[in-house]
Amino acid sequence: MRHSASRSLFFIAFGACAWLALRPDTRVERALDVALAPTRVLGELCAPLTWLRARRVHAAESALEDNKEREYALRRELHTNERRAAEPTTDALRHGRRFIHVEVLDHLSASFDRVSVRVDGDDCSGIARGMPVTCGDAFIGRIIEVDVPEAGRAIVELATASTFAVGATLQALDGAPVHCVAGGMSSKPRKNEALLLSLSIPDRRVRLEGTARVDECLSVLARFAAESDGFELGAVEAQKGGRWAVRPKVDFRAGLFQLVIVAPESLARAPDVLPPDELADGAWFVARATSSGEPNAGREGLELAAGSWNGARDGAALVVGARLIGRIEHAGALTSDARLLGDPGFAVNALARLDDRDAPDGLRIAGVEPLKKPFEMADLLALVDTVLRRPATGAAG
Repeated sequence: MRHSASRSLFFIAFGACAWLALRPDTRVERALDVALAPTRVLGELCAPLTWLRARRVHAAESALEDNKEREYALRRELHTNERRAAEPTTDALRHGRRFIHVEVLDHLSASFDRVSVRVDGDDCSGIARGMPVTCGDAFIGRIIEVDVPEAGRAIVELATASTFAVGATLQALDGAPVHCVAGGMSSKPRKNEALLLSLSIPDRRVRLEGTARVDECLSVLARFAAESDGFELGAVEAQKGGRWAVRPKVDFRAGLFQLVIVAPESLARAPDVLPPDELADGAWFVARATSSGEPNAGREGLELAAGSWNGARDGAALVVGARLIGRIEHAGALTSDARLLGDPGFAVNALARLDDRDAPDGLRIAGVEPLKKPFEMADLLALVDTVLRRPATGAAG
């Protein structure tokens, strides 16, 4: 009888675990995190074993320290070039305009076509709805909300939004100008396909070529037509069925980092104040890795001796010095599971200077090679200066 009851309890527990695996419940997960919190003690008790690797650990720390200043200098240089690249390159686009730098924080969870940005300065004074947002010579979208969800933050609607429309001018093959309307995606792209903007022209029989540029001089609804005119939307491309589309100059998926708001030159606003350095803004705290936390040899992760009770959050960045090495996947009560750069499921948008070009390029890093240098996994587990960043409100981290 006792054997039958034990078997029944086992199958009930197995069925419950299978159900929770398919339909996770945050309340149950939170309760399990608290119930299993004492297992953290095992990781702490095993900490002395890391002393056996002390020589390798010190070598890894020394290599990081030697490169620390150089890496910070390269980071600052890249950031400066990024801000410079966000401004127009021609005198014609600079004339009669004022540019306010903003940094993209995240795509809004409710809509891919809206991004939250942080404005240089303490608030959005002087910035109005409808002001164009650009990157270099490219038109990106418009401001639709200011000081939301807090002072110094704004919401930008991208030109990919289904309801977005902006006047544009193209050239026909015979050289005649063609006025049209651009905005929204021409079709739903596949995973690896580029986003194309829809293009509405009065006569589909007209053959087009060249670059579409913003031209809202004929629109009575455009409050900031003079500030928008002349910025590029992208190269025109022929589609099936006699339709036309525009291939944007920027990657709306992974290429939005530093942008500028284009305002009238006469805008009354205090001089821009550079935002604080993210690596020195006080939102970091020290944690320690207790184990690899990954029984699967094909994955790369860490178990950290820091949880939600310590301030860890899902999505928080994991760094050593100026190097990103991963992010928190799940923050329990006292411990957290982290994914490293070498994990097949890890992906991150990044900014890089490629082929010695001055303007940085946006790209998406996914499925990178396992992390090997400047330290091995065993060394990483013993480093005590691993630092976590709490994501800002509304940001992905």
